[in-house]
Amino acid sequence: MDEFTQALIALAVTAGCGYLVYDVIRTLRMRLRSRKQQYAQRVVGTSNYQDELSSVVGGRARESQRVPVLARLILESGNAKDPNAVQVRIKGRLVGYLPAVDALRYRETMPPQSRTVDALVIGGWAKNQHDQGNFGVRVEMP
Repeated sequence: MDEFTQALIALAVTAGCGYLVYDVIRTLRMRLRSRKQQYAQRVVGTSNYQDELSSVVGGRARESQRVPVLARLILESGNAKDPNAVQVRIKGRLVGYLPAVDALRYRETMPPQSRTVDALVIGGWAKNQHDQGNFGVRVEMP
């Protein structure tokens, strides 16, 4: 943690709102980091989890969104459709899966249980009842 961040946290603790400032700093760092990352890995099945994604980012917005978040990749060996499935969860909510080909390749290098990665929730605009876009998710693979 750099000196600037430490100073901000110390100031926030003194003011009695340390947890809030810590969350703000963490969010800002993630947003700055998201500008440098490519988020090359797409997540499939997100159309089935639009309510969950809307909840994760705080609802739809008038314009398309780009919200950096942390995602958890979890092996789902009991999946009837794909025994190599890898879930993508954000804030504990299932929001999609890695594509089958990528999941198979990823399983070869993945830790036994799960891994946390940077992710980006995109889209989700709602200009009016006739002009709405779905949310999508992309992840930065290790």
